[in-house]
This record gives sequence, C-alpha cells and structure tokens, in this order.
Amino acid sequence: MSRSTIESRTLEKAAEVLGGRRELAKHLQVPLLELDKWLVGAETPPHIYFLRAVDVVLYQDSIEPSAPGDAPPSDLPRNKPDYKRPG
Repeated sequence: MSRSTIESRTLEKAAEVLGGRRELAKHLQVPLLELDKWLVGAETPPHIYFLRAVDVVLYQDSIEPSAPGDAPPSDLPRNKPDYKRPG
C-alpha cells in the first residue's frame, strides 16, 4: 500500500533534482529496490538517508551535474585575462 509521507515526498523531490530514481539511489548509495520501498511509503528510510535527501533538496543549486554534458553554461567570460602578480 502506498502512502505519502514527508520522507517519501522529500525523496521524490531529491530524485527529481538529481535526474531520477537511479541517480538518487547512487547518490545515497542504496539499492534501487530499497529506495523504491521508501518512495512509495511502504518503509521509512533510515534517518541518515532522509537527511541526505533533505540536503539534496535544500542545496539543489550547488549540486554538480552527473555528466559533463549536463553542466549549465558558465557565467564567466570565456577569455578572461590571466591574473599577474605585481612584480
């Protein structure tokens, strides 16, 4: 039986931020089947995994993309001058 809990909703959001269930399972270092039980609310995740998911949601803007091609364009100029120390 599925039920929505704060844990399952947080895990769902963390999966969305990271790009899917598999990516979240890798990030949390847990088997996908275990994560699926938590996502549907069949089981409650251990507190440490819930807190790691909370971190993903809270700090989603600072999480690095999983593949180099997923990186957002940089705001830095491409040809920035080299910094030289005064002599």
